[in-house]
Amino acid sequence: MSTLGGTLLGQYWPLYWARVCIAALILFLSGLWAARGATRSPPGVQRLLLCLPSLLCLALAPLLFSTDEPIALTATAYLSERLPLTKLLAFCLGRGALADHHRFSLRQFLSLLLMPLVLMPEHQGTGHQQPRPFHLTRATPHTLLTALAVKCLTLSLIIALPKTSIAFAGGHLERLALVVGMYCAMSGMLDLALLACLHLGLNLAMPFNQPFLSASLTEFWGMRWNVPQAQLLKALCYEPIMEGRLIRVKEGPPPEQQQQQQQQQQ
Repeated sequence: MSTLGGTLLGQYWPLYWARVCIAALILFLSGLWAARGATRSPPGVQRLLLCLPSLLCLALAPLLFSTDEPIALTATAYLSERLPLTKLLAFCLGRGALADHHRFSLRQFLSLLLMPLVLMPEHQGTGHQQPRPFHLTRATPHTLLTALAVKCLTLSLIIALPKTSIAFAGGHLERLALVVGMYCAMSGMLDLALLACLHLGLNLAMPFNQPFLSASLTEFWGMRWNVPQAQLLKALCYEPIMEGRLIRVKEGPPPEQQQQQQQQQQ
């Protein structure tokens, strides 16, 4: 069994990590293309056409992995389609945090585009339904790098295990390894977001803001569970519907404040 496991591991790992490197390179080059080329054009069709190569690369990146590699497939889809693709579409319409790209450096722009993080909104509503910022009093680069290294090592071992002896132990152990691997992958992404917070000086919102304290389903989905995705969908879908146009014409208060101002004037 050990000989068979070593043979499978030796054949599988070089190709696997080569595809991981290719996926990371695709993500980086897609973001670099958008940062260098599309930022010089105004929001609208012209910026959308310039971002089209980046959009296609982000959409096709998960095809590097098969359904037999769920951890890599899910992580790549999350890092390419789930957030960056939405951010880039909002950027083409002049919306979202990347709309104010002039105040970001290249590293800040790439971090906001490619990493699973979102800025704290400048115009916050009233009440308790607000994203919570990262608290960095206990977070240091050393602790974050240590945690990230442990999670990467654990993830690497789990990726190898289903290809060796764990495959002969039944399905339950393999499912448990998959759950732990998913946790290491997603938690490692948040550690990278915290590192970006520390080194780039970005005011970020917590991705998960104590969802067990939600008082309603709207508060759960909008302000407490997966805050980056909620903020992006708000910029890409909700604000265009409320404003009655796709492309943002000028900077102004969000639709909630506009409604409050209109009610006060009446």
